[in-house]
Amino acid sequence: AIQIRPQDESLVTERTVAEAYSQSFVRFQEKGCEGSVQELQVVYVDGDAVETAPDQQLVIVYRANILCGDERMQARDYQGARACYEAALELPIDDVSEASSKYAALVPMLTPTATPTPRPPAPTPTRRPATPTATAIAWPYVQLGDTIYRSNDKNKAGCDWLGVGGQVLDAAGNGLTGIRIRIWTGGYEWPIAVSGAKTEYGLGGWEVPLYDRPRAMTLNCQVIDANGVGLSPVVVFATYGRDCNTNLVLINFKKTS
Repeated sequence: AIQIRPQDESLVTERTVAEAYSQSFVRFQEKGCEGSVQELQVVYVDGDAVETAPDQQLVIVYRANILCGDERMQARDYQGARACYEAALELPIDDVSEASSKYAALVPMLTPTATPTPRPPAPTPTRRPATPTATAIAWPYVQLGDTIYRSNDKNKAGCDWLGVGGQVLDAAGNGLTGIRIRIWTGGYEWPIAVSGAKTEYGLGGWEVPLYDRPRAMTLNCQVIDANGVGLSPVVVFATYGRDCNTNLVLINFKKTS
């Protein structure tokens, strides 16, 4: 039908509903989200779409994905919750604020923490040696303030863009040029940014375009040297799908001395 009437938006929306329904149904069964399966079945009865407008059907699918995410959160299945919240964020509906806030609250739980390895007991010591005091790493650069989210109101086109940028400053607050910034996920790394190349972000400005539309992801950002060695702590940040008010992420760094 879409091939015959490619301009018919109603057909495109119906296909979107059907795809979102089937993908969510399989996900809910895999994750054990029984309550979500029951809520999702309101969209189709015995294989037929119910008498509900497609945009309202998408809202039902959206609500069911959030419910599945909540169920997975209660079960401490954070990766399962993440899959459900991300699916909700990708749906073409107007208001995805609830999914955005739940996803943002979930992100810190996805960051792995190191598990200390137990030290074997010393052989019959007469006196336990003093444990050396751990010292913090003296990073040459640190994040300046919090991660900032806002719409790309500088020089980008509407909602057809997702990116991260910011500034690199010296200890006195002057912009630095030529400082390298790395952005990556578990499976992909974007081209290295260099400070001073994007003056619209201020002195020492830099930018990395991430995607051609808002998309829910968890990313890492770090200042590095020419050999790729980290010069700052890793900044973990999230992006949000279908939210044009947060498709520009700003992360600033400052030299410590």
